[in-house]
Amino acid sequence: MTGVTSVGLVDDDPLLLQLLAASLGHEGLSVLWACDAAAALRNFAESPPSVVVIDIRMPVVSGFDLAWQVLSSFPEAKVMMLTSLEDPESLAGAMQAGAMGYLVKTDPPDRIATGIRSAASGLRAFSPAVGSVKGPTGLMPSDLISSPLTPRETEVLQLMAQSLTNDQIARRLQISGDTVKRHVSSVLGKLNVPDRLGAVMWGVRNHVIRG
Repeated sequence: MTGVTSVGLVDDDPLLLQLLAASLGHEGLSVLWACDAAAALRNFAESPPSVVVIDIRMPVVSGFDLAWQVLSSFPEAKVMMLTSLEDPESLAGAMQAGAMGYLVKTDPPDRIATGIRSAASGLRAFSPAVGSVKGPTGLMPSDLISSPLTPRETEVLQLMAQSLTNDQIARRLQISGDTVKRHVSSVLGKLNVPDRLGAVMWGVRNHVIRG
C-alpha cells in the first residue's frame, strides 16, 4: 500500500459512508470509516489515516470539535470537512478548527478524492460550491488560515485583544485564574510570540480576532 493515501471518513449516515468509501476506494484511496467521534478516535488509533474527512453536523460531538480531537490525537493527520452546508459561518468554523479544506457532499467522487490527496500533500482544497463564499469577515476561502488554537484559547485571545487582565478573563469565562494563565501560556507557545501584544497582532493579521 506504499504511496496510497489513507483516509478516515466520519459521518453519522452509515449508508452514505459505505457508498463514499466504495467510491473513494475506486479512486485508489485506502479507506477506513466510523459513524461517530468515539468510534473514529478508537478505529483510527492503531493506524492513523493521512487525512480524516469529517461531517460537520453529527450528534454528541460536532465535526468541528472532532477536528480538534483528531489533530490533537493524530498530529500527523490532516483534516477536511465534507458536508451539505455551504454557509460562510460553517466555512470559517472549519478553518478555525484546523481543516485543510472544505468539500460538499454534492461534489463528485473524483473531486473529493483529488481534494483529499491535496490535503495529504499539505495543500488546501475547497469545493467549487464554496469557492466564492465569503466568510463573516468578508474573506474568501483562500484567505482563511487554520488556527493552531483550540476554541477556548481563541476565546482567551479575543479577550486579550480587549486588554482584559487574567482575573477579568477568568471572571468572564467563569474559570480559574490559573487556568487562564495556562491558556495564555499555551497561546504564546503555539504562536511562537513573546508576549500578549504579539499574540494579538497575530490574531488580527490572520483574522482570528474579530472586530
